[in-house]
Amino acid sequence: SSFHPAKSRNRPLGKAQSAERPRQRASTGALMGGSESRCNIISDGYMLAHIEAGRLSAREDRTVMGKDRQSCDNRWKIEVWKKDANQLPLQVIIRNDHHPQKAINKSLGLDHEGWYLGHYWDVEYADKDCVSPVHFKNNETGEYLVMEKGVPSLSKTRGPVWQLCPAGSAATPTQATVMALSPLTLGPAAIAGVGGFSAVAAISAAWAPIAGVAAAAGTVGGEVVVLVKATEKAVESLFVHKC
Repeated sequence: SSFHPAKSRNRPLGKAQSAERPRQRASTGALMGGSESRCNIISDGYMLAHIEAGRLSAREDRTVMGKDRQSCDNRWKIEVWKKDANQLPLQVIIRNDHHPQKAINKSLGLDHEGWYLGHYWDVEYADKDCVSPVHFKNNETGEYLVMEKGVPSLSKTRGPVWQLCPAGSAATPTQATVMALSPLTLGPAAIAGVGGFSAVAAISAAWAPIAGVAAAAGTVGGEVVVLVKATEKAVESLFVHKC
């Protein structure tokens, strides 16, 4: 089955089913018209960042306020290269928003020399009914992307979950000269919790303007996170489909 936007935009997604494997190498050419979603990728109090060329790094979530959360340093395009029949992402390439949108590889470097298996990350969902939070497992090495004391790392076992937080949208490459960001501005008041910064409040505030998305605090493995129900609208707010 497939989605019909006019009829089922907020319908829960079904259980993941098998799908064809992605091509081992993929073109980096222009995408179809329209806007592409971007997101922040957050775990254990830190968000993934691309500050130094070719190297994956992180910033403490509490220090990134307002429009800085939409900075190309801090936001990512998650391209879907494998999905189930209901559009639920199963395998992705994670690309930074800085031109030329380099992708995270199996060594936690970033490059754009043509995709190989080490660029693909399997998506494992922390809750079967939710599109976020997730775990990312490298398709070639089987290692998980984890955050260890503020440093992106690799592990043979799962670490704290990754929460996906909408960070606006961008024009496709063919529209780059007229790129426009969606009006998402989160100031300190919007993301402050009791006693100061709250990651749950920050992520909830980012989801709040998006109609038809159910996002609420919950617990995964003893960690309080924002659980985002898997609907078409939630998926399209985080991912860019390439298949």
